[in-house]
Amino acid sequence: MFSRRVKAAATRGVSFGASSLQGRRPSQEDRYTTIEQLAPGCGFYAVYDGHGGERAAVFASAAMQARLQASPGFGKRDYAAGLLQAFSEVERDFLALAERDGLSDGTTAVVALVEPTVLTVAHVGDSRGVLCRGGAAVPITDDHKPEVAAERRRIEALGGFVSYIGCWRAMGILAMSRAIGDLFLKPYVSAVPDVKALPLEESDEFVVLASDGLFDVFDNEQVVRIVRAADDPQHAASLLTKSALAAGSLDNITAIVVALRGYRPRQIDAHSPAELATATAAQPRAAAAAAVAAATAATHAASASASAASTAAASTASAAAAAGAAAASALCSATALGGARSVASFGPPVPTSHWQRTFDAWHAAFVAVEGC
Repeated sequence: MFSRRVKAAATRGVSFGASSLQGRRPSQEDRYTTIEQLAPGCGFYAVYDGHGGERAAVFASAAMQARLQASPGFGKRDYAAGLLQAFSEVERDFLALAERDGLSDGTTAVVALVEPTVLTVAHVGDSRGVLCRGGAAVPITDDHKPEVAAERRRIEALGGFVSYIGCWRAMGILAMSRAIGDLFLKPYVSAVPDVKALPLEESDEFVVLASDGLFDVFDNEQVVRIVRAADDPQHAASLLTKSALAAGSLDNITAIVVALRGYRPRQIDAHSPAELATATAAQPRAAAAAAVAAATAATHAASASASAASTAAASTASAAAAAGAAAASALCSATALGGARSVASFGPPVPTSHWQRTFDAWHAAFVAVEGC
């Protein structure tokens, strides 16, 4: 039983929780920020998912709120204008650093300013925001992906291209079309955020901000279901990340849960990450998650015996590949763990050297059945 219960800090009836796991990646490139009162009656919450390294995410997480507070829009409580300026300045300043130091890092960003009656959200990339309204999931961001028609037209109008290499990629490299940083992919990868201000209603229960390590394995409705099973926002954030890991996420996983006026704890009776990973979907999907977990266990078992004779290592690699094939078959026969995402779009993490061979075999089994 998952028994950890942490009371979240509260501000004007709004409480929050946050959780971040490195997961199966060899390093942690996610960052997040939670500030109860950036201004009177206004909380600031943000998730950043770095790629190519952690430096863009570290920079953005340290700079975004400061640039926002210094903007003319912030003093006028025009937070949409303030966020547009803050994103622009963070992008400008990080690109100057990247050019000086030869950095190629980039990061997503999803930022929410929560007031008693208004939610203002800005984002670039595929980190996502979801609002629970009356028990239903309401998306408040749209993933910036190269295959989205408007994004593809923008890239091609600038002389760039979109190609499919395991998943759709801008310039054949990046699996998103907007991000902060990515010096060598400018101007095709834009840092101009989508910004919206949403009036909040009495039935609004909570907001979730999360990196794609969560949404690789759960859709919006499943995320809402997990949060509604929790005791409080901190418990909810922990359940989200632990359940995503249990369901087979291969990425860093970060989630922030902000409770709103309509929030009520424990509306669904489930307790552990394993229970939540199963309870959010039908049995075929749960079976797929179990198969992924089995493949992952085989991979980690191989890493423990990496120093054994090459014949033993080859045997272990074959077992891992078979487990990966079983997982891939389950994924193809059920709903894919990432909703609309293809199996290959999970992408391999950059593995540590001692389990490179086994992981390559495991991932190859997934890619081989992508079209099933």
